[in-house]
Amino acid sequence: MTKKQNGPGDYPIGYAKPPKHTQYKKGQSGNPSGKSKKAASTEAKLKKLLKGEIAVNKSGTHVTMTQEDVMLQALVNKAMKGDLAAIKYINETTGADMSDLPTQPTYTLTAADFEVMNSRGEWLALVEKATAEQALTQNEGGEDDPGDTN
Repeated sequence: MTKKQNGPGDYPIGYAKPPKHTQYKKGQSGNPSGKSKKAASTEAKLKKLLKGEIAVNKSGTHVTMTQEDVMLQALVNKAMKGDLAAIKYINETTGADMSDLPTQPTYTLTAADFEVMNSRGEWLALVEKATAEQALTQNEGGEDDPGDTN
């Protein structure tokens, strides 16, 4: 079997040796359109958005912060206002152990406190009794019940 010669030169044409005029030129890609890029995931898009910077007013001065930082600051502010879900999230995320924080001492009731509660209870009983008696006298007297709209 004879090898073909392609014009000038001794370049043998055959298996794994294409003719010079069909070979790729230097700097030319074998796949000019290239592999298509994979679509960005939602997670990647979200991360990119959170890295975006915005100007905020912090303590009277304009500061540039990332959107992620602004969200975290809002979360901390909610936790400081007593939002239990925000407090729980921060504790779980940071691994903070709340058991080592000092707790407020429990309040013990004194005899004076019990006297006040008893007098308040007696007062409420008197008010309920008076209200019930007034309702009975109004119904017996033929007057309409003030709560009756008919």
